[in-house]
Amino acid sequence: MVTISGLWVYPIKSCRGIDLTTSILTADGLAWDRHWMLIDREGRFLTQRQFPRMTLIATQLGEDSLRVSATGLSDLQVPFGHEGEIVTASVWSDQCQAIDAGEPAASWFSEVLGTDCRLVAFDKRAKRISDPEFAGDSGASTLFSDGFALLVIGEGSLGALNERLIEKGAEAVSMARFRPNLVLRGVEAFDEDYIRELRGKRGLILRFVKPCARCLITNVDPATGMRDVTGEPLTTLNQFRIDRDFGTTFGQNAIVLGGAGDRVSIGDELQVNWNF
Repeated sequence: MVTISGLWVYPIKSCRGIDLTTSILTADGLAWDRHWMLIDREGRFLTQRQFPRMTLIATQLGEDSLRVSATGLSDLQVPFGHEGEIVTASVWSDQCQAIDAGEPAASWFSEVLGTDCRLVAFDKRAKRISDPEFAGDSGASTLFSDGFALLVIGEGSLGALNERLIEKGAEAVSMARFRPNLVLRGVEAFDEDYIRELRGKRGLILRFVKPCARCLITNVDPATGMRDVTGEPLTTLNQFRIDRDFGTTFGQNAIVLGGAGDRVSIGDELQVNWNF
């Protein structure tokens, strides 16, 4: 039996995630996931690749606003539905229509990161379509994720990685390093590589479309905001998780084909349709 054992959302791209017990699934992924993003003066997205300290910026979803906190500063309240200036923000090669969150937010984040930046929200009047090379003609969409609605990882995969880390004298790492949306229990290590679809009882259909290529963000300790000086766990992943097309991979990107508007929760049972 395959079940959901973890649910995570990251309201602000590359900032600390929120561990949930239940969430609403939308066509773009879990509700509020990557709804906001930090950009530089040219509108380019900022991540832990440039600013590892972003992992120390915590978020909390309230009834009518997002509360953001960081050590040494008063909390910032970001209202839902803020009507600000329409701007263009880029995620990799995609140009996204976004709404500027205003001067107080820009000042707050600029102070935290020590660089001039602005907070923007995805403008839901627009749509960002996932790459048809992988999503086909599904019309699948996402917000400010790297490209797809959901990232899915099996518990067994993390366990297998940690066994290798411990064998070489390195420390085990938590799932938070890999920033998944859904964590699966009941699949063997790396078997998510061979899943075609997950289906749930209420019409949920998630199609796996592309392995998740890994970068230096995996080396950032979520508790400290510091990169591992030995390059772990990416160094170990590079030794046994190389894909000739996508590089070093861990986890699978998925799109939403059914079940948008329904609730997903820890413990939900899923049917697996395999690629073989």
